[in-house]
Amino acid sequence: MAADFEKMIGKYRKASGDLDGFGPWSTLLKGTRDRFMRLSDARSAAHAAPGHKVAIGYTEGFDFNAFAGTNADGDIIGICLNVPISLALLFNRTLMFKAVTPWLDEFNDSHVDPEPLTADDLRFAMIRLPPHPTGKFGVIRTKLAIFLTHIALDFVFFHELGHVWNGHTSLVRERYGFGAFPEIDADKKLPLSAIDRQTLEMTPIVLQGV
Repeated sequence: MAADFEKMIGKYRKASGDLDGFGPWSTLLKGTRDRFMRLSDARSAAHAAPGHKVAIGYTEGFDFNAFAGTNADGDIIGICLNVPISLALLFNRTLMFKAVTPWLDEFNDSHVDPEPLTADDLRFAMIRLPPHPTGKFGVIRTKLAIFLTHIALDFVFFHELGHVWNGHTSLVRERYGFGAFPEIDADKKLPLSAIDRQTLEMTPIVLQGV
């Protein structure tokens, strides 16, 4: 399926992310991708025609956070590499403030809260290493930060999977002949009503059996 994602993402003029090149982040990237693929495959096996798959992976495209698409090759979900890394940085740094979850009681009086991350720090750039949290960071807070990152990533993934299973990704293509990134298209000339645009992103999602 990884090969299918690389082939399909190329047709959207985006590059598949090389998950081996991110040091300690690689474990997070590979683990979440593989988990999302298992969850998606389980739903397809239970509710779709035999052989149905959704290509899932991380991409280096920075003009979106995540997208779901449908074209002649099938369904695809792409998540920008910026998303998991930025989330991990955010949760790690947030939990280093003594006022956050003070009941964990891992900080002593010598601890100094770090400077808050700037917006630029949170926009992970492929051309530089991400800023690394500094200072004492206990095992419990580390595990909690990872747990929160996974929860946030699950929301992103299930949101996009909901678009696939609710027909949003093929709706615009079938109705208007427009197929590339319909959900995040900034062109106001696209013949979508306000209701159509709201439906694409605001329909309540109920996913059974995943």
